[in-house]
Order: sequence, then C-alpha cells, then structure tokens
Amino acid sequence: MRFLANPGTGPSSLLSPNEVGKTRLVRWDWLRYLLRIMKRALLTIAALSFLPAALSAAPEKLFNGKDLSGWKGLSKFWSVKDGVIVGETKPDNPTRGNTFLVHQGNPVDDFELTLKAKITGNNNSGIQYRSKVVNEKNWVVSGYQMDMHPSQNYLGMMYEEKGRGIIAQRGQKIKVGNDGKRAIVGDFDKKKKINLGDWNTYTVIAKGNVLTHKVNGATTAEIVDEEKAKRSLSGVIALQLHAGGPMKIEVKDIVLTRISKKTAKKKQASNGEAVVHPDGFEVEKIYTVPKGQQGSWVSMAIDDKGRLYCSDQGKAGIWRITLGEELKVEKVPAQISGGQGLLWAFNRLYVCVNGGGVGGHGSGLYYLHDTNGDDQLDSVTPLRGLQGGGEHGPHAVVLTPDGKSLMVVGGNHTKPPNPETYSVPKNYAEDLLLPRMADARGHARNIRAPGGWIAKTDPDGKAWNFYSSGFRNQYDVAYNADGEMFTYDSDMEWDSGTPWYRPTRVYHCTSGSEFGWRTGTGKWPAWYPDCLPPTVDIGPGCPTGVMSGLGSNFPADYQHAIYAFDWTYGTIYAIHLAPEGSSYRGVKEEFVTGVPLNVTDGVIGKDGNMYFAVGGRGTQSALYRVTYTGDASKDRRFPDKEANRALRAKRRELEQHHGKAVAGSVPKLWSSLGHEDRFIRYAARIALEHQPVSDWAAKALNEDDLQTSLTALLALTRQGDASHQAALLDALSQLSPADMSEAQKLEALRVLSLCFIRMGKPDAATAEEIITAISPLYPAKTDALNRELVDMLVYLGSPDVVAKTVPLLSQEAVGLEEIEFDDDLLKRSGRYGNSFLNQKANNPQRQQIHYAFALKNVSNGWTPELRKQFFTWFAKARNFKGGASFGGFINNFRNEALSKITDAKEKAEMDSLSKAPVKLVPEGYENARKIEVGVLRGMKFDKSVIEAKAGEQIAIALTNNDPDGLMHNLAVIKPGTRQSVLEATIALGPKAIEKNFIPDTPALLGSTPQVAPGRRFTLYLTLPDKPGDYEYVCTYPGHGQLMWGTLKVK
Repeated sequence: MRFLANPGTGPSSLLSPNEVGKTRLVRWDWLRYLLRIMKRALLTIAALSFLPAALSAAPEKLFNGKDLSGWKGLSKFWSVKDGVIVGETKPDNPTRGNTFLVHQGNPVDDFELTLKAKITGNNNSGIQYRSKVVNEKNWVVSGYQMDMHPSQNYLGMMYEEKGRGIIAQRGQKIKVGNDGKRAIVGDFDKKKKINLGDWNTYTVIAKGNVLTHKVNGATTAEIVDEEKAKRSLSGVIALQLHAGGPMKIEVKDIVLTRISKKTAKKKQASNGEAVVHPDGFEVEKIYTVPKGQQGSWVSMAIDDKGRLYCSDQGKAGIWRITLGEELKVEKVPAQISGGQGLLWAFNRLYVCVNGGGVGGHGSGLYYLHDTNGDDQLDSVTPLRGLQGGGEHGPHAVVLTPDGKSLMVVGGNHTKPPNPETYSVPKNYAEDLLLPRMADARGHARNIRAPGGWIAKTDPDGKAWNFYSSGFRNQYDVAYNADGEMFTYDSDMEWDSGTPWYRPTRVYHCTSGSEFGWRTGTGKWPAWYPDCLPPTVDIGPGCPTGVMSGLGSNFPADYQHAIYAFDWTYGTIYAIHLAPEGSSYRGVKEEFVTGVPLNVTDGVIGKDGNMYFAVGGRGTQSALYRVTYTGDASKDRRFPDKEANRALRAKRRELEQHHGKAVAGSVPKLWSSLGHEDRFIRYAARIALEHQPVSDWAAKALNEDDLQTSLTALLALTRQGDASHQAALLDALSQLSPADMSEAQKLEALRVLSLCFIRMGKPDAATAEEIITAISPLYPAKTDALNRELVDMLVYLGSPDVVAKTVPLLSQEAVGLEEIEFDDDLLKRSGRYGNSFLNQKANNPQRQQIHYAFALKNVSNGWTPELRKQFFTWFAKARNFKGGASFGGFINNFRNEALSKITDAKEKAEMDSLSKAPVKLVPEGYENARKIEVGVLRGMKFDKSVIEAKAGEQIAIALTNNDPDGLMHNLAVIKPGTRQSVLEATIALGPKAIEKNFIPDTPALLGSTPQVAPGRRFTLYLTLPDKPGDYEYVCTYPGHGQLMWGTLKVK
C-alpha cells in the first residue's frame, strides 16, 4: 500500500502573494522547554547508576584462553592446552555416560553463539544450549543440542539430550506443533562434506522458539518449536563429551551475543502522540504545520548548514526550516511542488516531482539553486522528465555513498526513465508459466515488467543506468555503513490471504537485482533464482521513507540501523542488519509508533538527532525530533566480520561487469556461478548475461558441477533463443533430483519453466517425456515444490495431475500457513488492520488456493467425482477471509473453471454445487470423538492401538508429519482383511492414482485420501455395532506391511 500522490487530494491553498517569502517565527512555550531540559537532566543522572538495557549485550568471550574459569565439569576429562579447551576420554579413562563442561554464567535466552571446534576419534559431541543440569555430581545435562557427529546426516542436527531425541536431521527445517507432531517445512543443502577433524565454526542462533544451527556459515538445521510443554526458552550452555569409544574434542573462540527479548512492554501512545520504544530515547513534536498554508509534508532533506527542507505533496511548495530555540520556517521561492524526493547535494536541492504541476514542473527530476547569492533557491533546472504519477509515481532521490551519483526511485506506475545503460538485463519480461489472473478489482491490470525501479544517474542527469527493478511501490532508499543500498517495498493488501500475497519487506538492492513483482497472481516467489529474496519481511503496512542512522549520536546498534517508515500503522522500524554471506539478515524492531502517526520521511540532523515528518494525503503535518539521552554504547549487536567483507568485495567485483561486455571475462565469472552464496551467484549470472551468448552457451550446456550448471542454464534460458531449447532440455535431463537440495530442485524447475516461457512450448513427445520424469516427484514434501510441480504438470498436460491434485484440496495445513501478524500493530489501523484480523479468525488455506489456481486451466482428466470435489471446494472457500480482492479472485477462478465445461447440464450442476452452503464438519458428526494420529519415521503410525465403542462416531485426524516426507493415508478395514485390501490396491493398476490408491472393496469402512507431507485430513466414521479387532492401514503400495494398527471396537 502507498499513500496517495494525487496533487488534487492535498491542500491547494497557498500563502497569499503578500506572504510569499515572508518568515514565519514559531515561539516556543518556555515553560514546556524548561521542564523538558529538567527531565533530560534527571534522566542523565539516573543513567549513571541505572544504565538502560540495550537491544543486545556486547559480545561475551566465554573462554579466556588460559584456564577453565567460568566453566565446571569433571576435571579428569576437561583441561586447557595451548589456549584450547580439551575434553578427552581414553581407554583407561572412559566416561560411563555422557558428561558435560557447563558454563557458569547467567542462563541464555535469545542469543547467538559461535565457537570453533574439532573432534578426534570415532565418536560425537555437541553444544548444549537452553539446557538444564540434571546431575551436578557427574555434570549431566538435558536439553537442546547442536550435534557434532561423524555421520554427515547428523552433523549440525538438532538433538534433545534426555528428551525428544532427534528433532531435525541435517538439512531439515522442522516445525514441531503444540501437540508434538513434527512436519518438514523446508530443507537446506547438505551435500557439502564437513570434516569433523578440521577446525569448523559452529553457530547457534536462538530467538524465541526459532532455533538455527550453522556450520561454517551454512545452515544445517532449523526448528520452530511450538510444543510449549517440552520446549525451553532459557537455560545453560555446555559442551558434551560422549560416552563410548575414546575421543577428544577441542574448542576455542567461544563468543556469545545475548539478544534482548525486551519488547519492553510496549509504551502506549495517547491519540495523536508519538512514542519511542528503546530505552534512553525521547521523541517530541517540535512543529505543527499550518495545514491551510504549508500543506502536508511528504519528503525531507538537510543542507550543509543543517537546515531542513520539506515538500508538500500537493501544490503548497517546498519549505525551509532553520532549527534553533526559535524555528524559522520559510517558503522556498522556486515555483515547484509535489516533491516526493528531496536531496541536498552539489550545493543544489534536487527535487523528484510526482505529478506536481506548479510552475509547469510535472513529474521528473529537477534541481533548485541560488542564482544571485541571496541564500534563496530561486531557479528550477529540469534534468529528466518521468512518465508516471499518482500513488505509484516517481519518488525519492538519494546520494550514493561515494558522493558522485544520484539514485532515483520510481514506483511501478512509472515507466523506466529511458536509461542509456542497463545493469538489469534489458530483456526483462513477465516470465509466467500459467496464465496470470489480473487483480479482481482491476488494480494495476495493465502494468507489466519491470515494475518499480531504481536508476542511477550523474549530478547533471545526463546518463542514466537501470540499476534494480521488480518492485511494487518502493518509496525511498538508504545506504548502510558498508555502502549497501536498501529499500522498503509495499504489499498489495487486497491480495492478503492468497498464496501470492507478499508482505511489505526490506530488500538489499544490489546491482542488476530483480525482485519479481508482477501484477495480479503473477508475483514471483522468493525461491525463484532469477530474483533475490527479502532481507526481512515486515508484515502489512504502507512504506514511505527509508533512512540510515549514520551520523546520529545514537548507540552503535541504532547508528547502523536502517529505518523503515510505515504510514498506515504509524510505525518507524529500526532494521538491524546481521551480515550473512555477501548480504544481510534483517531483524526488525518497533522504534517509534503512534496513533495516528502518518510518518513520511526523515533525516539525521547536524546535531546528531533524528528529525521526521508526518503528513501525506492531505493529513495534518508535523515535524518531530528523536534524541538519545542515555549512555551511547559502541558495541554492535551484529558486528561485521572479515569473511563477510571479503564476500561483499567479491560480489562487487562481479558487479563491475554488469551492463557491459568485457572480452575474456567468462572464465572469471564462471568460477562464481556455483558459489554457495546466493547473491554472489546472482551477480555472476547477471554479469554473464551481459556477455555475448556465443562466448558461453556451449560451456553452459556441458558443465558438470551441479550448481554451476543450474546457474549457467538459467542464464541461457534468459539470453538464448529457440535454437538452444533442445540442448537445454537435454542438459537438464542429465541432472538427477536425488543429488539436489530442495532449493536446487526449485531452481531446476524454474529453468525448465523459462525454457518453455521464452523459447516455446514443447512438442507432444517431449512433453510426455518430461511428464514421465517429474510426475513421480509429485506430490513432494514441501509446499514450494508442490506449487512448481503442479504448475508444470498442468502446463504440459499431465493426464493424472487432476487426480493427484484434487484430493489435496481437502487437506489442511498443519501450522504451516498460520498468519503471525501483531494484533497491536493491526489495531493501529482499523480500516486495513481489520482485514488481517479477520484472516486470523478465518485462516485461508493458501496452498489449496494455489492448487485451485492451477486446476482452473485444465480441461481434460476430469471424472464426475473429481469435478464434484473440485467445485465443492469453491463452496468451502467462501468461508475463507482475505483482502478486498480475495473473494473476487476465488470467484474468477470458479468462473474460468466453469468455462472449461462444455456440457450445459454439467456446468449448471457444478455452478450450483460451488455456491451451496458447506459444513466443515459433516452433519451429525458435530460431537464425534476426535482421535489424533501422526506418523513416525520408518512408515509407522504413532498409535499402534486405538480403542473405541461399538457404534461410536469418531473423527480420526491424520496428520502426515512423516520426517521422511512420504505420502500416507489411513484406511479403516474389517478384521482380518488387511492382506486382501493391500492386494486389491495393487490390482488397481493404472487406475490407482485416479482412485487415490483406495480400492473398492466391502472390507473398507472408510479412508482418508493420500495425505501430503505437512497436511491433515479428518476422517468421520460411525463404527460398526459388532465388536472386534478392526484395523487401520496405509494402502499406498509398499507401506501397508509396516504401517498399520488395531482399532479395538468394544
């Protein structure tokens, strides 16, 4: 969302001709001023004895390199040698059970821990955290453990000592439900071999119930632990010495950074007031803008003398504010207004006008300067006109860190500025495999790639470079201390509840970057390798200003933060940047909030304070100041490291090849195409795409390294032509999914999609060959893979995609799609916030919606029963809640699906079915006893026996939380019939998929469909009156011999 930039909506009354150029003096309330000074003095005195808590503590070195001070364990095993902690067992000095060296400091809550370790001997060790000492005599500990294991499958995994055992193996992202059920919700690359005997860097990040393990910077496991009865949010740190064979563990460089969980009970703002949340800060309103005279301010700048400039959104002009005990506010004489970007540089005031019209100056980039030395900006010089206006028109203008260039920002309704050069390859396109559906209310219906953009130009606006694109409506950009650029992009709140909804997010905008906004249903998911992921998702909001804390007198954490302004929810977020590879991970913190507080833009003043404006859309405007009165810590929560600096330097070196062909550069670029850092791979690929295709096409088609091959083939799909398609498909066919991580499988599917999107649909024989290859992979164990697979199978015309997909429409997500929005935030904006609150109460099933989106394109493969189930889903979907376009999208899907039915009678029947009232619980089963059944590793139900009464109504909720990610069903059958039912399933032959592997047999009392990993289906059943040992079994071929249980009916 973005505030309206229509000049007609802002106040249009200007100062009278006699008032133009006059100075307005604002007298301070001296009593209020003196009280504020006294308050600051008291706070300063208090701070001397009671320092405010910082967002995070300074990094703590837990080992002094000399002795075991601060640690306790059995001295016969633990010692310090050559500056290293050594734990060792020997044949003549074994440990009978696992024993630990326990850190004696305060318990850890949220933290980041890094250490270096190596292990000798065929045994394993681990890092305990948030753990508990259960036997101090032998120093035995229970709790979370990052495993250091000789098996590559277990190295870096999550193990719970004396608790739940293995929770996540290496490469798994696991969500543990409140009921203890586990679901695989993602995976990480686990192909890289790690030698346990080498010095490796182990990292544990614990934040709330999200626990992340990394080895040498690569994530090995991540757990979201929602099992409140068993999880731990605080405890000790310890090092493990494992029982068994002789072993030695050596540990050094142990650094702990505690992360404050102090969301400090949020300070509540009175209506119309602003509140700053971190301790030690103050916020005050220093000026209320006369609305009828000076307009509603939406952009700010600061000149070399520390004077502020603010622009009205409408026609009231630009205003200069001289700070001091008396504020002096004067109108800039130059006839220009509607500046949504202001910048003082090169002794000029640059203005990026949106709409405007004052003085004949419409949308475009201008600068103002003083022509006669009277310190008044009286002249307007146009640099380049921009085609766009309104809510998503031209926005900010910002100086680059080297002080030599300008960055200009345009929303997605602003056409590119006719750039002379392109860092983003010029052949950008929609790149959608299935037909897009436009917004149900018509918004941005005709807007196409590249969407919103950022361009770079010289101070005189002569030469423009198309630097970054694929945004919806980013308003501003800012740089951090490393010279890296960030923006805050808008959501489309009307999309909320749909699978293509993207929350507002902060992006790291590197050279040539693409972020995948496309109109309607066409938004690219973050896993597409031809776009870059967000630094942090913020949630619902209305992005306006973005600024850096550099130059402030704030604590180091806040100096290095990027500040993102949200107009609708009255929030300024401090985004703390944790270096990750050559990019960053963002951590958001509410810095300033208010109701209402329509924040628009901000700057750091020459006095080290933050100044920000509120206004926009003709609302009451004001100017605020944020000061820091505490002890300004120099410690940073996320300090930069040499390894990250080296990776950023490597990426920037690659970016020097963007926008130009460099003879002989291909070999140098090639070595980075397979880099483990996504941003480096991206930069290398963009550089490669700027080189002549003839220089590297053959090399791409014959590359042996898996990741290098995927990146190079992606480049070829984007820059090659139809003559490359056959060779591309052949190269893809040589890659084995078994060798790929989930991210690489998604990448391969995207390459395959682009091969067809850009080079043409395959012939029937080729399509059939590809279907044969990928159909066995569907359904897969993650939502992302299933979305890509169903789209490809629909596109290619797979004969069984309908039969495989329709049953998935009846399966609910197991905690994977829960909306995690902050209720307090949503309540700060009744109009838009209520939409999101309604979703929380009526959570839409986003994965089901994607399946419906794909299936609406299919004409063949429907049986009467499958079609009936499909249109019944539309009736159920009427209970889902979402944004303003949500219901329209669902109805348009329904209408398109109906258009595929040629028989008039059947069409009328399905139309009626899709509108009929649907009960989520079958009539008569409202009081059925619910029985939860899950899945264990090794194809086993987690209940081997269920007891029930004859004639009882039961609801068996099968949750497929199989750690191995296999499909399963649960069929209830008569006593002694299991073998015959399994044989009948095999006998289905080619009809098995259509029948969902459920045979037609009198032995069957009821069955769930094949339930996908991470999904739940509830089977409602009335049990027979005859007692006996009934059975329940998974009928999927090969499963039923192991996966069954007894239903004892009494």
